[in-house]
Amino acid sequence: MARGCLSKAVQEVAQKFWGRDITVRELRLIPYLHCTMCNEQRIDSRRLSFEEINLVMEWESAGYISYKCDGSDHMTVTKEFWDFMCDVMWLSYVLQVE
Repeated sequence: MARGCLSKAVQEVAQKFWGRDITVRELRLIPYLHCTMCNEQRIDSRRLSFEEINLVMEWESAGYISYKCDGSDHMTVTKEFWDFMCDVMWLSYVLQVE
């Protein structure tokens, strides 16, 4: 399986967490947010497309993240969303020992 692809296993994780399928745009945004949280915990909004900014705002409205649009671009995430991001990345990006 190619890395970073939507698979049945990834969709099952998304269905369990969100009650819906994950989109390719969401799948591609998650590693950036994961890296952001592991490092500076600030989103560089210049690196995000309009659709990605809308996803961040949607996830904030749902209570998964907190994002300050006050120039600091500081972000925090819930433990549940962190676990979800890790599960998605494991299943779609990490090469697994079989």
